[in-house]
Amino acid sequence: MSPLDAGGTATRIEGDESTVHSGRGDINQGSPVHHGAGHQFVFSGASLGEVSRYETDERGILRRRRERRVVAGDRLEALRRCFVPPRNLVEDDVRRHLKAYGAVVLLGDARDGLRTIGQMLLVPRGQEGEHDIREDLMAEDASPWLDVGELRGGERLLLDLTGGDASPTSEIMGGLEPLRGRARRAGAWLVVLLAAHDENRLPAELRDHVVRPGRPDPLAVFERHLDRHAVPGFFPEHAPEPLRLWADHASMREVEGLARRVAHAYRERGHEGRIDEWIGSALGGDRDALLAPLQETGGRERAILLAASLLEGASVERLSAAVERLLPMVRSPEDGTPPIERPPFQDELSKLGLKVDPDRHIRFRYSDQAAAIRAELWDGHPWLHEALDRWADGCVRDPELSPADRDRAAERWAEQALRVDRPAIVLAAVREWGTDTGRARDRASQSAVALSVALKDTRYGSLVRNQVYRWGSDKGLPPRFAQVLIAVCADELAITHPERALVRLHLFAAHNEVEVGESARSALMGLAGERSFHRRALRRLTDKLRERDAEVDRALFWELTRPGLLLRGPTGRSIAPGLLALVEEGLPLMLTREPGWTRDYGELWIGRSEQFAGALVNAAARAGTLASLYTTVLRPARSAETRGEWTPSARDALLRRIDVAQGLRPSTEPEVPREENT
Repeated sequence: MSPLDAGGTATRIEGDESTVHSGRGDINQGSPVHHGAGHQFVFSGASLGEVSRYETDERGILRRRRERRVVAGDRLEALRRCFVPPRNLVEDDVRRHLKAYGAVVLLGDARDGLRTIGQMLLVPRGQEGEHDIREDLMAEDASPWLDVGELRGGERLLLDLTGGDASPTSEIMGGLEPLRGRARRAGAWLVVLLAAHDENRLPAELRDHVVRPGRPDPLAVFERHLDRHAVPGFFPEHAPEPLRLWADHASMREVEGLARRVAHAYRERGHEGRIDEWIGSALGGDRDALLAPLQETGGRERAILLAASLLEGASVERLSAAVERLLPMVRSPEDGTPPIERPPFQDELSKLGLKVDPDRHIRFRYSDQAAAIRAELWDGHPWLHEALDRWADGCVRDPELSPADRDRAAERWAEQALRVDRPAIVLAAVREWGTDTGRARDRASQSAVALSVALKDTRYGSLVRNQVYRWGSDKGLPPRFAQVLIAVCADELAITHPERALVRLHLFAAHNEVEVGESARSALMGLAGERSFHRRALRRLTDKLRERDAEVDRALFWELTRPGLLLRGPTGRSIAPGLLALVEEGLPLMLTREPGWTRDYGELWIGRSEQFAGALVNAAARAGTLASLYTTVLRPARSAETRGEWTPSARDALLRRIDVAQGLRPSTEPEVPREENT
């Protein structure tokens, strides 16, 4: 029985946190074009070029076919370009307050972009690549509580208490003032986001630190986002009336989503037309026109429209087959007309306003029409939700549909199921599609796509993240499914919630299956190429080395402190001060009772960096492994990777540092060349 059947067991979800929604609407992938003479043969219903969004390699590792280029640091820079300060906010004044008192409380409505305001306050213009914002301030369990751990100088902390239906617990509210005191003493900055209706629950000590930024001008924000998408012709003072009315009540997230849809309409129309036309299309245009095909239609016509709205972009033949599967599931009256005497299927499509491209793929007349019809039918027929769940599951499992069609079906179904408050059924499908044996390689992509939709959902994203955390805590989780979760964490969650992605990938790195652990570590190292994520990872690994003695933590710390990641200055020989401070903090923990790691670090770093050499000698002295470092310098290099850096002067410089650390030579004594030992 499918998990989408009415009697299936749903996955339990719980938690309280908000997320970022990066837009809505369909993602339409291209269709194949056949060039030249002769026939085109397509097997298993999959069109050339129509591939899954994710692919599984020969080792069972799931990867996105086109690597995502957006990273956390880029996201902050993009937010800065689109940021419009509210009229009640003077950024420099708030930062002076942060420096003096350690914290501010932003009070207002989360719909007015409080999270973005907090991020911009914590990272001044031009410093987006120099700081990372730590948002993992809550323990990830069913009873949330502040779990900040050790604070470091210069840390940027963002605590969002606006998400979810329930107000923050008394325990959390009571911990805010002690946290502010710790932030001030450590030289860290803390921004707390709090809904206006919770103001009276603030501790008295924090009421002098409240800032009410107000609401940014939504049309100005809309203009900035259009500029980012290179859409010309918009001037806020000449905005059409429908847009003004809509913007008065829209959240900043919805404004961003509308700009994305306007950019889509602009490109879809070949850059032809006027800004008012593109905005009208993105706003849904004339709702009556979009839903006109539903008027005065019978059961079969509505089934065709419903199937087309889920499978837009599929071939005529596959749509027809999906319609025939759907009809008995929605108990449409049997049509007694012999099949050969029925009207041609393409005539039925034409009467409903559907177009058939030269490649025989079906499209709606308007770009947003499929989404409007899906929403209308899902809203109007709640008694059919379970039947539609089973039918959508059948589409995802249909081997005759192309992989891209199955991705689109999974994505569009998940959007509707979440919109009508059925997140548990989506998570049940994610797990079933991700663990199913047999043709699991075909459904892993659909599992990842549906999970991505759920993670970005404005209402249920936090619940889904919590569920992924619980899955990641299970070291015996089926490897196929673990690979799905790793891929989505690295590809989607790392963009919107890099700290949460780091925590979950770290959990998977300790999985019982070697291949799963390797995949998670590989994903972490790939993300560490972005400097902000690299700092986050080093901070977390340092904390874990202090708390426990896990080999996986040591292996990850070793990879994060290799020259390729640390030496990224203009000369390729310097370590950024923030990174160096984290290395100096974690390295002694790494080397304690570990002469083997001391030898490895010595071999790897001799001659590469004076900064690291100093940190290594100090760490070995604190860890009690200086003797191992000393003998390492005296022996020949063991690998070709390090042999080229082992010059006599490099060896002598490190030996001199060791002598100084042991008190055998004053630190001011000029360096005396040594004979090279072999």
